[in-house]
Amino acid sequence: MTTNTNANLPDYSHWRDFHSAEAEHWNDLQRIGRVLVPILLLLFVATMVAVNYAFLHAFDWTKNTDTRLEGYWFTFRLAITFLSPLLVAIASIVLLYRAVIEYVKVFYNQPEQKNMLSLIQRRLLGKPPLPPPLTVATRYPFVLVKEPQDLKEDHWVRWLGGPATLVIYDGIALYLESGGHFKRVVGPGSPPMPFLDRNETVKAVVDLRPQVKNGTMNPWTKDGIQVEMKIRMECQINASEKALAESQNLVHPFDPIAVKEAVEYTAVKRDSTGQLYESDWLDGIWGQVTGFLARHISCHSVDEIALAELKNIGPSHGNLQTFQLAKDHLDKINHDLAARKCGAHVTNIHVFLKFPKEVEEKRIAYWQSERKKLTSIQDSKAEADGIRICEEAHAQAERDMLNAIIERLKRVDPNNLTEPLLLSLIQILDNNMDDPLVRPLMAKQSLDLLEQLRQVLKDRF
Repeated sequence: MTTNTNANLPDYSHWRDFHSAEAEHWNDLQRIGRVLVPILLLLFVATMVAVNYAFLHAFDWTKNTDTRLEGYWFTFRLAITFLSPLLVAIASIVLLYRAVIEYVKVFYNQPEQKNMLSLIQRRLLGKPPLPPPLTVATRYPFVLVKEPQDLKEDHWVRWLGGPATLVIYDGIALYLESGGHFKRVVGPGSPPMPFLDRNETVKAVVDLRPQVKNGTMNPWTKDGIQVEMKIRMECQINASEKALAESQNLVHPFDPIAVKEAVEYTAVKRDSTGQLYESDWLDGIWGQVTGFLARHISCHSVDEIALAELKNIGPSHGNLQTFQLAKDHLDKINHDLAARKCGAHVTNIHVFLKFPKEVEEKRIAYWQSERKKLTSIQDSKAEADGIRICEEAHAQAERDMLNAIIERLKRVDPNNLTEPLLLSLIQILDNNMDDPLVRPLMAKQSLDLLEQLRQVLKDRF
């Protein structure tokens, strides 16, 4: 059960204290009793048989014991008769242990294990309970887990199992299996320390701290160009509100359900040599992120990916460096991870895109030409605006001059119009000729005519 509904979530409140060292000690006592009592009983019976045999033949053995050598021989035969069952039992146990050790080494592929005898003895017989202060001598070994690399693949709790007491630091969680099936998830928290049963093994060690993974991929754009994409992904195991409330004393929140989902969201991949291996949860998240980005790149062209906010290109949603688009991508990725029940979420993604050299050069040349076109259009528009302003000023000056002439003509006597008209015209022209803004706007021929007219009037009057 890995659904997110509260009704279907497994109850993990008892996972931490599912097994205890105290109960295991008493189980070991029963186990030792089931093994040693029959052995001791059989040894006692065999010893009694040997003693009876010695008494039956003692008279024959003591007939010829006159010399010291014969006395030694009698003592040796008697000792061998009494001790032979014990010696046979000891030899059988030693040979049995050697056979078991070799079998375990071959079965688990652990030829370099040095403490195999103590592991098998503790697993077969365990350690019975003893009163204080002798409990120190019979306590189970402590397995300290401070970093994920503390429990490598060759550690005995990974392939053989308990019994052992787990000391788990903040930021680490352990996924335990029994018989190849999920059993429980244990991690840091309040006492008691979780106890690893003899039938349990540590399947995976999960780091609850934020994880960073870097990589490079080469997707293809919509227009058939392969680009180089460098990705830096930051992700972390999920934590529900209940887990956050229970993890107030921890730096990194611990959610057993999320750890279970993250470990179970794995896949089998091939390494560089072609060998199959089981990837961890971080590789699973990385596969989702790279798949989403590759799919995004394949749906957009180079221009849409490189430039997101240019006019005449149309609305573009391909630029990964835009803050809003990056946030949208992150939300979509986390939504997909939640739907797949990956048990983790991505906190941040940094992407660096590099186009091929030829494409980059052509793209720069194209946008340089576009820039020149925009510059020429802007220059032409500025020149046209200047001409329009000059023409408007010229028309305004002519209009003002004609208005002034009309106003003067309204005050002239119609019977004597010629000379006052010429004088008024000369005065108007003379006033306007002194204006530096009007003089450049009048044609050259008009200026010459006005000068001649002014000179004629001056000579006449």
